This record gives sequence, structure tokens and C-alpha cells, in this order.
Amino acid sequence: MKNMNWKKAVSLLMAAVLVGSLTACSGGQGQKEASTELQKAEEKESAESTQAKGNEELPVLRVSLHPAYISTPVAYAIANDMAKDYGFQMEVQVYASGAPQNEALGSGLWDVGVIGGAFVNSVNTYGAYVIGDFIDGRDGNAIFVRKDSDIAKATGSNPTYPDILGNAETVKGKTLITNLGTTGHVQVQKWLEALGLTEDDIEIVQMDYASGYQAFESGEGDILATIGPYSTRARIAHQDDWAIAGGFISLDLLQYENIVCSESAMKEKRDLLVSFIRMVADANDVLAKDEDLLVDTYMNWMIENGKEVDKEEASMECIQKPVMTKEQIGSLIETDFGAYERMVWEMNIESGNISADSISKLDTNITAELMREALKQ
Repeated sequence: MKNMNWKKAVSLLMAAVLVGSLTACSGGQGQKEASTELQKAEEKESAESTQAKGNEELPVLRVSLHPAYISTPVAYAIANDMAKDYGFQMEVQVYASGAPQNEALGSGLWDVGVIGGAFVNSVNTYGAYVIGDFIDGRDGNAIFVRKDSDIAKATGSNPTYPDILGNAETVKGKTLITNLGTTGHVQVQKWLEALGLTEDDIEIVQMDYASGYQAFESGEGDILATIGPYSTRARIAHQDDWAIAGGFISLDLLQYENIVCSESAMKEKRDLLVSFIRMVADANDVLAKDEDLLVDTYMNWMIENGKEVDKEEASMECIQKPVMTKEQIGSLIETDFGAYERMVWEMNIESGNISADSISKLDTNITAELMREALKQ
């Protein structure tokens, strides 16, 4: 409000100067013209004040995002000030990964957000709801080994998954770097299962994705399980010395990026959540039709958050992890919605990360109801 008053004062001062100038030069006619200019300045300032006040009065959704591709549709909405057209305003928070994002959820700091495999902790520990899928993320994840390792040389160990590398003998006892409790971790569990192993058979080192990539690149560890943009960067920068031992596609896994909301938001801001989903779906429709716009939006979002992505990497990641159109989201609702979430949940039960009786939360806290409502509007 102080800034608005300052601008108003400047506008009126300039108009007053104009009044004096025209009066001195033109007499009565100048006074009339200057008076008109003064009135226009006041009307313009009044309109700006009314618009600002209107935006301030819109209900607020506290939105949690990542400095990553997953946030691109919402980043497009932010850049184009879309929220006001859907009846709300966004208070944006950015978290490095799902782990700190979930900690903030537990402290009641956000209402709705985008998240990967860490949705399990959101739901199981903090009572959150998965209310939407909006990006097909299968090809954005990968498990890397060095081409000169014995793991890379072991092929054909499981005919059900003919494209994976490694076997029980070559992988057992090795050191694997990943970010636990996230999408990158999910593929590790399935890969080990396909090789007849469990997490107890290897040493897992917890690192965030950026640190993990740098560590593996510098020679640490035997295996790296990661996500975009690091998986994309690795495919480009290390195509001659790293090999892909497994991933969501080679392991026949589903993977969607999720929209989750807090328990309190589901109770108190349900209509706003529906509007948020509709906004994201509309942004997806725009971005799906314009690859250059999608890439530019992604790159700009990363730059805004202090990270830079090479254009080749950005383009590849956008292809590997396509945004889902409203038509595709609608089809998912009627066919496989919840299948990915169930798969990840069951894998976490099998690995002992969550209790078996938590399975009931899939029926109560994984819901397509808000997506259905959003697509009807």
C-alpha cells in the first residue's frame, strides 16, 4: 500500500506540474486540458489500486514446488499470472526434494504441491492426499553403472526384463548412491528384486541428487540411481563411459508425477484445489502443443531458482517426461489411476519402509475425484 501511495503521489505531482505549465502558456484552454490530464491520472491510479486490492482479496493457496522439471506446468502458470483467472493467488515455496518438502508439510507450511515418489511419506506420515497425476515420468529415471564394471558386462540375467544389466553375483556387496524415499529409490527396489536381491545385499549411500551425481562422476560408488535432469545429463555427457543398468521402462514400471494436498487443505480449501488442478491441466494443454515453449519455460524456471540446464538436456528431458494433456489425464482417470501409487506403496511395504496395515490409505487418500471435477469445468 505504501508503494501504491508513492506512485499516486508521483502521478498527481506530474499532473500538477502539467497544469502549471499549460496554464502559463495557454491561459484558460491550458487549464481545461491540464484539468483533464489530472482527472485521467487520478482515474488510472484508482483503477490500479482497485485491481491490486482485488488480487489481495483472492484466497491464497500455499504451493510447494521443486527446482526441477516437475514444476514446469506450475511455472508456466506463475509466469503468465494464471491463478487469478481461476479465482485464487499462489504463495510459492520451493524445496530441494521431496524429503524437506514433506518436513514442511508436517509443519503445516503448504496446502498443495507437486511431488515424486516421496508422496508415500506425504500420505502415510502426514495424512496428505494424492489428488492428481500430470506428468508421465517413466523415462526420466535411470540406474547407471560404469561401462568397465562387471555389472555392465552381466546381461540377460532375467528374461522378464531383458534390457537390464547386472546379476546377483556382480551387484551383491556393491555401493549404490541414491536419494532414499524418492522416485529414484523406487527403481532400485524393483531392479534388485529382478536380480534376486534386496537392499540388505548392497550398501546404499544417501545423497541428494545433485551431490550424488557429482560423487559418482568423481569416482565414488559403483551404482547411481537418479532422476532428471541428472539422468538426462548423464546420457549426454557420459554416453561413452556409463551404461544404464535399469529404469522404469526396462523394469516395466509406471511412474507419474503427483499433485498432493495437505489434510487441512482437503477439508478447508477443496474448491481451490479443484481450480488448481484445472489450471495445471490447462497449462499442460498449452505446453504439450509447443515444445519450444515447454523447454523455455523449464529452463527459465531453473534459472530463477539458481540452476542452469543445457538446452540439449532440457529438450531431452521434456521428451522423456511429457506433460499430460487433459485428454490423457481423463483417460488415466478411467483406466489406471492409482496403479502407480499402489505399486510404489506395496514396494515400500515389502522393503519394510512402511507397515502392511497402511495399505488401507490407498483407498482413502489416493483419489481421482478432484481431477474429475476439474476436467468437467
